[in-house]
Amino acid sequence: MKFRKKPVIISAELFDPRSNPKPEGVEAWPCDEKEAARPCTGCGQPMRLHGEVATLEGKHVACPGDWIITGVEGERYPCKPEIFKLTYERVDGKDPETSKPSESADGDFGQALEAVKAGAKIARRGWNGRDMFVFLRAGRQITGVDPSSPMGGDFESLGHLCMRTADGKCCVGWLASQADMLSDDWFVVE
Repeated sequence: MKFRKKPVIISAELFDPRSNPKPEGVEAWPCDEKEAARPCTGCGQPMRLHGEVATLEGKHVACPGDWIITGVEGERYPCKPEIFKLTYERVDGKDPETSKPSESADGDFGQALEAVKAGAKIARRGWNGRDMFVFLRAGRQITGVDPSSPMGGDFESLGHLCMRTADGKCCVGWLASQADMLSDDWFVVE
């Protein structure tokens, strides 16, 4: 049988003891002076540059350049950069190392929905209008409403998608067309 990994959003920080502060949950590798100079069997760098991460399976070595992932239940574990690059992509579509828009930033509607739920603005390359994008408007309390209005006074607005139209207006309650839902040209707007 074959299985597909469920899409989940994780947090990750790059472990680089020379230029970044240690990510939460990473301790200095416990070693004496002799051990500190010994090259790591995994990456070849001196052990003094390594970290130790307490995972659900016990303590693991974090090599410089590894990503320290915080999983869905708050667990932490190191991940080699080549595995990380094959397995994960930033929710906002940017390259994880440069924070610039990724060359492969286009995605399907499901990926676009995950990005907009995380706070990003999304759009399709196939739309004709300029500067159009979709964004999430969080629910909020609406006050000062005339009690004789159809809502009967103050009320709570539910969260909804809005679109900035080509003429700069806001379309409240935007709905995706079938073409939008089946397209693979979605991207995150900077």
